[in-house]
Amino acid sequence: MSGDIEQARVPGHGELRHPTLFPMAEFAGPADDPRTVCLRIGLNWLSALALWEAGLLSFDPAAAGLLSGSQKAELVFLGALAVAGCDIGAIGHLVSDLNKPYAYRLDRVYYDWSQRRWCLLGGAEGLEEGFEAWVQELVDWGDHEMLARLADILETARRFLGAPSRG
Repeated sequence: MSGDIEQARVPGHGELRHPTLFPMAEFAGPADDPRTVCLRIGLNWLSALALWEAGLLSFDPAAAGLLSGSQKAELVFLGALAVAGCDIGAIGHLVSDLNKPYAYRLDRVYYDWSQRRWCLLGGAEGLEEGFEAWVQELVDWGDHEMLARLADILETARRFLGAPSRG
């Protein structure tokens, strides 16, 4: 397994946090309890308990209070596999090459069936070129509103870093 997949992990309590172009609002927002997360993703409560009993889920959902961002990500990641129809054995096989806890962001990973492994979706390579191409498309389309919003976002980021304004 490539270490690149670890870039899609939601950091746990006390872990280093790295900047990302992929917003983590879903995992950084207000904490939810396990039952609420299960309802949101369509996961049967008994299936969530089975994930814990099988040693796949790193926490007991019945004993957990409000979930941390990484716990929520783990429940969503494993729960999505269960909701898709995978049984406990299949889920165990699918995650066997990943590091526990399985707090991976579904919007950043995919399973490559031909290679039988998880891969990072849209890795960091090419992001700058992709961003520049997107900005050029906005220019070509004459999307002044979006360009102005981007300029505001970038200027705010520059001020946050203490860089002088280009004003």
